[in-house]
Amino acid sequence: MTLWVPWMNAVRSLRPACQRSRTFLWMVLTLMGICCRLDLAGVTSYVRVLGLRPEAYHRFLHLFHSKGLDLNKLTACWVKLCLTLFKPVCTGSGQLRPGDPFPSVRTLSKDLKINPNTAHKIVAHLVSEGLLETRPGIGTVVAALPDSSQKERTQLLGQEIEQLVVEAKRLGIELAEMLSSISAHWQSLSGGDSARAHKPAAKPEDGGSKQS
Repeated sequence: MTLWVPWMNAVRSLRPACQRSRTFLWMVLTLMGICCRLDLAGVTSYVRVLGLRPEAYHRFLHLFHSKGLDLNKLTACWVKLCLTLFKPVCTGSGQLRPGDPFPSVRTLSKDLKINPNTAHKIVAHLVSEGLLETRPGIGTVVAALPDSSQKERTQLLGQEIEQLVVEAKRLGIELAEMLSSISAHWQSLSGGDSARAHKPAAKPEDGGSKQS
């Protein structure tokens, strides 16, 4: 279950490709099926591995032809997700570092077997997102990706924090109690050094001679 949390956080970035929430949910189920059945045995195997009812079979087939799923946007979002998750950028010819030339629209279209217009939209989208940049006399190159900010890292835990707060309120746990519990777990998982850093200094034992 732990692996599905970051998986879902990544898949959420594909949401703009779906016009409706229902379409997105069926796409999520499809991706789950693909991840669980590496043999790619077909839609029937997805229904079985996810424990869905037989009528879900036709729902999956409808998704593949649904007008609510924009394949151009999905391709652009997918490429952006891959470039974001896997640094440096990986391609079939090796690894691209910041400043390296990015494959041309024609090369992308041929290698990925997609329409040239779709390839052009992908490159334009990646440029607008700051993942690629256009340099005069050189062409499109891989941009230097800045380190994620503290705000961006915190946003990744947004849903988990919200669920924790909701559950704490349901159980009647006060904020001070929850923060104390989180602090204790944090120190426990951080190892002995962190625990010692927060441990108060020991008081001298009684019974020793006192200086006047």
